[in-house]
Amino acid sequence: MLSGLLLGFTLGTGAQVPDAISGASVQAHVKLTKKKIKMIYTFKTETSHGKPFDFAQLKGKVIVVVNTASKCGFTPEFKDLEELYKKYHDQGLEIVGFPSGDFADQELENGEKAAEFCQLNYGVTFPIMKKVHVNGPEEEAIFTYLKAQQGFAGLDATHKLHDVLKGMFDKANPGWEKSDDIKWNFTKFLIARDGTVVSRYETTQSIQRLEQAIVEELKK
Repeated sequence: MLSGLLLGFTLGTGAQVPDAISGASVQAHVKLTKKKIKMIYTFKTETSHGKPFDFAQLKGKVIVVVNTASKCGFTPEFKDLEELYKKYHDQGLEIVGFPSGDFADQELENGEKAAEFCQLNYGVTFPIMKKVHVNGPEEEAIFTYLKAQQGFAGLDATHKLHDVLKGMFDKANPGWEKSDDIKWNFTKFLIARDGTVVSRYETTQSIQRLEQAIVEELKK
């Protein structure tokens, strides 16, 4: 059953960044080196209701950026993320969710419906953005940046769905492990108070590992 929920995804192209850093779909691309020459605070996007969202307002916060989906086997992670948000928000944690249908089209029609779904079913109160692409020529610019800062470091081989995911990836895109593309829904990036993208957590990595890293960053 779970494998059925995971089937039918798309994998994007290599990490690139647009000339102008904004929340607009990428129109023109230039290669971005691994050198941290930009900051997350230069990015702007839109909320699920179409209102401007400027990451500059999160300066000094510990931030988790995550690509979400409403019809995925990992969708219950909304509950875990909301628990983290409630537990650590007063200490400076912010979580920003980006709905995406890039993997098996497992997201609803738009960000507004996605936000309504996670609020009604999981009580989500952290901000949900518009629906975006996280890979490919129309990927949201912030994901181009995040992937360049923290590339793919491998799946957790101990996760119960590791073999299912790896098998699908091998079949769909041989050599997928050499790309820094987002591999699946609920990939998370952790950003420190100074704006540094400190770590990336693949779908198969535990929420407990993310929590430990959040706690360490909040202490700084």
